[in-house]
Amino acid sequence: MHGHAHIFLRGIFMIKCTLMLEYMNEEEAERIEKSLKPDNESFVRTHVKENFVVAEAEADSISSMIHTLDDFLACLSVAERIGETVRGNAKR
Repeated sequence: MHGHAHIFLRGIFMIKCTLMLEYMNEEEAERIEKSLKPDNESFVRTHVKENFVVAEAEADSISSMIHTLDDFLACLSVAERIGETVRGNAKR
């Protein structure tokens, strides 16, 4: 996982975070990104770029950003575990 955060002033204090989540191929990245959309659409914007899921979030406080990222990463963990289970069942 690659990521960076920018703190900038635009009249008010804002925090922007971009995560680049790398997967084996574009198909896997698309599957993960689609499974994340319903849970995070209003808090974290996501799109696929090659074999990466790019997730972008903005918040007006550090605690709000931490809460947003915690929720997003929990959803990501579930999506990845489901994908592993599906791949495991397909091999049987």
